[in-house]
Amino acid sequence: MFNSNQTKFIVNSSQDVLYVDIENKLEIDLDEREKISLILNIIKSNDDEHFYILANKKDDMLGYYLFDVSINYPLEESRYLINWNNKLNISNVDMHMLTDESTEDIDNDNTKNPLTRRNTLQ
Repeated sequence: MFNSNQTKFIVNSSQDVLYVDIENKLEIDLDEREKISLILNIIKSNDDEHFYILANKKDDMLGYYLFDVSINYPLEESRYLINWNNKLNISNVDMHMLTDESTEDIDNDNTKNPLTRRNTLQ
């Protein structure tokens, strides 16, 4: 999985995930850093900002583990969107991105955080 200009990418197997930045000659073993295995799927965000990785094991425990890695700042701490321990082994997983294409600014202080939007109806 490459970024748009093909300078950064992730290569993986079911047990390994390696982030590579060709320009900066940087390699990060993400499965070792995050202590994950049973990698099920990897996608790139539409805005070319993040790789999203779904794994079925973390710290040798079964579960659902979905986290993102910044494409441009991969040394930053990963953000976990799903971090659930359970006893279900999942397989044959596909992921897709949905993007909000609206350009209407409904936040009075012009921030883009959807958790802080205010009702602008009069």
